[in-house]
Amino acid sequence: MALISALCTAVGAAPAGAAPPDLQAVTAGMVDINSVLGGNQFGKLAGTGIVLSSGGEVLTNYHVVEDSVSMTATDLGNGATYPARVVGVDRKRDIAVVQLVGASGLPTPPFGDSTSVRVGDHVVGLGNAGGRGGPPRPAPGVVAALDQSLPIMDTTSGGFEYLHGLIQVSADIQAGDSGGPLVDADGRIVGMDTAAMPDPAGVQGYAIPITSALQTVDQIGSAAAQPVG
Repeated sequence: MALISALCTAVGAAPAGAAPPDLQAVTAGMVDINSVLGGNQFGKLAGTGIVLSSGGEVLTNYHVVEDSVSMTATDLGNGATYPARVVGVDRKRDIAVVQLVGASGLPTPPFGDSTSVRVGDHVVGLGNAGGRGGPPRPAPGVVAALDQSLPIMDTTSGGFEYLHGLIQVSADIQAGDSGGPLVDADGRIVGMDTAAMPDPAGVQGYAIPITSALQTVDQIGSAAAQPVG
């Protein structure tokens, strides 16, 4: 799977009239993910994750962990780096669950309800922009559209599929932000940064609604718990 993303100049200020949310609690519940790739995709890949449990369960995009042969994640709450392994994925929804090996006592971020998101809402995207690590770069913007579809390339077949139901935002989402939180004006996570595409009016970012992402996480967990045989 390959998502079309754009590297752009970071947005340095919140949109006019937006009161910047308190991002400290969200930042403490994030991880920077670094993967070593195998198969036909030799090299390294950086992304972001959202902590789901104090025991180190993390939500990210499938395309962040696809073809990974080894992976580490640095928790932004405590600064520790952990080996990480993939617990389960939903490839078609571009969602993966990762476990930080040996993690405990991690802070979890506040989650909101993405079904309450409306066009015009102020949001901030956070993530490991450019794979630089360290404090996440805020990317402020507004919700431009809801229930959007985005083409993705299947790296196995070479054909295209679509992600559906996405939140489109004017935030400057960059490579490395994938898997990071999209935060509303109340400082709660309402989406997961997933992709960006160029547009005549400027770069448009896309996020998976957090409510549907967490539903998929539950489905992944249920499938992983099923006995074999």
